Amino acid sequence: MTDISDLQFPINQALLEEATKIKQERLLVRERIAKIEAKKNEVSPTVYQKVKLDYQQKLNQVTEQLLEKKTDIDRELSTLYETRTKVSENLEQHKETLAELKFRSDLGEYSDKEFGELSNSEGDKITKFEKILSAVNSNIERYESIFADEEDMLDSNIEPSVKKKKTKAEKNIQPPGLIEDAEYELDAEEKDYFSPETEEEAPVDPEQSTDVTKKTSLGQLGEPRVIVIEGEQTGHEYKLKKETTIGRANTNMILLKDGKVSRQHAIIKQTGNEFVLLDLNSSNGVLVNHEKVKEHVLGDGDQIQIGDHVMQFKL
Repeated sequence: MTDISDLQFPINQALLEEATKIKQERLLVRERIAKIEAKKNEVSPTVYQKVKLDYQQKLNQVTEQLLEKKTDIDRELSTLYETRTKVSENLEQHKETLAELKFRSDLGEYSDKEFGELSNSEGDKITKFEKILSAVNSNIERYESIFADEEDMLDSNIEPSVKKKKTKAEKNIQPPGLIEDAEYELDAEEKDYFSPETEEEAPVDPEQSTDVTKKTSLGQLGEPRVIVIEGEQTGHEYKLKKETTIGRANTNMILLKDGKVSRQHAIIKQTGNEFVLLDLNSSNGVLVNHEKVKEHVLGDGDQIQIGDHVMQFKL
């Protein structure tokens, strides 16, 4: 059983404040882009294009900064998810011990005094773990809230470093109009941070990006990855990082929009040359090769089922 002193549930206040500041700056830029569209008929096309391009570049910059902070927040969340799993397991063990004590007391194994001492001890431990679990969940919610309303940025699974620079000729192209939700749509030749990548778009360079949404045929041997073989994202693959989170929440690196998937469902961690899949105390569990697991060292070809999605681990 894990000792309480071994558990860590920190909150990086500086990181939260930095990410919040960048998020607010990004919101301001987007609001001004919307105003540019609303007032474009009040200025010449040259002025409109120049100002809009300026804010487009600012939007790209703050988006890249926010994505960088997301990487740091994902790392913090990974630690908290593991801590929550440990705390939940300990809490359930103490609750089970208390239930067993009561049952044995009902059978006459303990005097009232003995049962009172033992049950009070377990009750105190339960209370402590419940407080710790509440603190962990509170910290998780604070981190996740930063990106709760940023689906337009996170669903694209695009690394900012691969954003394509516009040529001089492309800069002279009249920018397209505003899309329905008042977000700024980038020129056709430039990588769009806010729209999911389609099969017709130029594929992301696998040497530059770690979150890949290309089709299976673009995979390379020797690069650890998971490929979705069943579910809405069938055919898409994701390169694995040191820690790759999987779940329904927008903060996950592998985002599965599935009612059977928990917000923080599982994580794949690299340990040396091995990749270990861990169930983060999810509601419906994780299956590997049709068997339910809490922890599993992945081998080439292993099939991972989470909700209605099935992924295959490949080396």
